[in-house]
Amino acid sequence: MRVPPSHVPRGRPRRGLVGAASASLLALALAAPAVAAEPVDLGAAGTYSVLAPSLTSNGPTAMSEDLGSSVAVAGDAAPIVLGQTRIGAGAAPAQVDLDLAYGDAVLRPGVPFAVADLAGATLTPGVYYSTAAMGFTAGGTLTLDGGGDPDAVFILQIGGALTVGASTQVALVGDADPCNVFWAVNGATTIGATSRFAGTVMADLGITVGAGSRVDGRLLADTAAITLASTAVRTACAATVVVPGPAGPAGPAGPAGVDGADGADGADGATGPAGPAGAAGPTGLTGPIGPTGLIGLMGPVGAAGSPGPRGLDGPAGPAAPVAGTTRLCVTHRAAAPTVRPGGRMRWTTAVRNCGPVTADGVTVTARPGGRATTHDSGGGRIVRGGVTWDVGALAPGVHRVYRTTVGLRTGTRPGRLASTVVADAPNSAPAVVTATTTVTPGD
Repeated sequence: MRVPPSHVPRGRPRRGLVGAASASLLALALAAPAVAAEPVDLGAAGTYSVLAPSLTSNGPTAMSEDLGSSVAVAGDAAPIVLGQTRIGAGAAPAQVDLDLAYGDAVLRPGVPFAVADLAGATLTPGVYYSTAAMGFTAGGTLTLDGGGDPDAVFILQIGGALTVGASTQVALVGDADPCNVFWAVNGATTIGATSRFAGTVMADLGITVGAGSRVDGRLLADTAAITLASTAVRTACAATVVVPGPAGPAGPAGPAGVDGADGADGADGATGPAGPAGAAGPTGLTGPIGPTGLIGLMGPVGAAGSPGPRGLDGPAGPAAPVAGTTRLCVTHRAAAPTVRPGGRMRWTTAVRNCGPVTADGVTVTARPGGRATTHDSGGGRIVRGGVTWDVGALAPGVHRVYRTTVGLRTGTRPGRLASTVVADAPNSAPAVVTATTTVTPGD
């Protein structure tokens, strides 16, 4: 999940100027009105407390909602999961929706952070961004003030790694809700030990949480592992959920008590059950064989009956499957519902093998409609009218995700803009899907 260069609007400050800002400049920049925001739609990823390609759990770790991993969980202690645990293909749809949610979050327009250290800062609802790595000083506190609105949304776009020192805190005041706080991190995320963190972390790379920390929100990683050490993850977006904490150490043994007095004699016990039956007696002698009876005469053969009526024909059986065929599934979405002439739009494409056998020689071709030009092929080949990705072999249940950025010419007329994707393979019928966005009038 790489932040495209086209995301940074014209006129944003360069990193060198940010490093020279004073404490007063921090207060001034953070007090500037932020862009109002709607919550990020997480899709299938919204039910997960922890979602990653792999997870390592060390020490007593617990989470209130679902756990998803492409492979089995590693570590010295299995986590306590109050929701569902999905390993392998069961977590794949949520990973696809996480890609789309990250693309939505990083393309929201906002105001810049002034410095790289958020310790001691207070933010009001809106969208904030940085073009480089950020973090907190150890022991520091970032305050998110909802201003009395429980539906207030905070979107924090981090242009590099996010590093949170030990014993830090994200304080929510003014009815701010951790379920409406979203961190879109274009790199790895590290949260130090004994910290109290809040919000949904969508990390392009891995996430590491130190021992004794608590996260009120979600930990969602796209391409790398999540490592937890004695961590509690509380995702209470639908109802209040209590996450069990780690068990405390056993207390010392108490002194031995004084011997009690002898008890009174017990009552006589009930009569025991009847004993087993005795063995069977010996078998008696065989009696004499009786005389053989006479054989009776055979009766005459009866006349043949008339033929019965012909039964109805049964339904035709199903056609035999063609050996070696499979089925491709494809999704295609725009990162935003609207775009202006001269602007750029990011499209996300996901292809998955929904059939029973491996699809060989898979290709995916995206063709943006209208007067659009492909600027970023996402690793594909630029072809006339679009871009093609040579996927190759795709095993059953495996998916691939591709992203392209297209630009509209300044003379593009307002209206609906369609983009069509075709996924094909020699042993599968083509899968075709069309997504649309709206071109709005320019300034």
